[in-house]
Amino acid sequence: MISVLVLLFTLKQVQQEKERLTLDLQRRASLLGESLKETIEPLLEKGPPARLQKIVEKFGNRERLAGVAVYDVKDQLVAATPPLSAHLSVTPKFVTDVMNSDLEVGEFSSLGGKEMYLYALPLHVKR
Repeated sequence: MISVLVLLFTLKQVQQEKERLTLDLQRRASLLGESLKETIEPLLEKGPPARLQKIVEKFGNRERLAGVAVYDVKDQLVAATPPLSAHLSVTPKFVTDVMNSDLEVGEFSSLGGKEMYLYALPLHVKR
């Protein structure tokens, strides 16, 4: 009986820790996304594509980040970090859904055979 209680308690702790880590991941992704958004939006208006690619690579060169990708309103890949771009020959449905809803969203998904946390933030070009 005690073993069952210990098992249930341990499972509850694991679930709570997973939820805490997921919330922390969401918060960090949002902060990084907002920071990147402030840098990229002006470049989408008039910046050269090479400059945008350089910024994406700089941001994507972080320790625990698989990469960064930027799409246009037609769901076409505009810039991406090299390791990630190999897996983006087809625009993930997740990206299209976020662009259509105009809301930032994060979710766990499989990309390139790995389970990853994908976070998408719509960008807006001022005209």
